[in-house]
Amino acid sequence: MANFKKRKKLLGKIIDKWTYRLGLRWWHITFVLTADPKAIKDIFRDKDVKKSDTIMGRTYADWRYKTATVYINVPATKGKTKRFLEKFIVHELAHIIVNEMREGKIRDEESVVTAITDAIFWTVDDIGESNA
Repeated sequence: MANFKKRKKLLGKIIDKWTYRLGLRWWHITFVLTADPKAIKDIFRDKDVKKSDTIMGRTYADWRYKTATVYINVPATKGKTKRFLEKFIVHELAHIIVNEMREGKIRDEESVVTAITDAIFWTVDDIGESNA
């Protein structure tokens, strides 16, 4: 339980940092951090992935109303580095940024969001975290 609380606290700090940096403070974003097995099965189920407990995040956004819900599978974050978790959170937040361009297939969006996340972190690495 202590590790769960510790991870939730770390994720909360990362969420605050990157929500601000990506200019999403003016959106109404709800973050749902869960460890409930039933919720994990329901929220993170994916017909293309064998085990729903391996999916770490799922984001639903509506650009028309500037609202989003980001679900985080906290047990799936176990053993991940802070850097990995930051990239994961940025990836989920990038779904919010590109939501308006979605035309159906999430697979296309996943590729775009991954490229944006990589670009952000290459920039952070290039200028140095202390200056970012």
